[in-house]
Amino acid sequence: MFFVPIGVVYGFLTHWIEPVGFLALWLVGGLAGMIGLYLGYTGRRVGMRPEDRHDARSTR
Repeated sequence: MFFVPIGVVYGFLTHWIEPVGFLALWLVGGLAGMIGLYLGYTGRRVGMRPEDRHDARSTR
């Protein structure tokens, strides 16, 4: 969510003359979104780990 609006601001500041900067920021935003979606999907699918449980016992 951060990189896409920054890409738009960068495009306005450079008057859209520099073609790589804003596109690279948009692509980084897309990559971050894909990573976030993957981690969210995987986190929901795996379930709670032992260290997330409140009734877990410590081995120490």
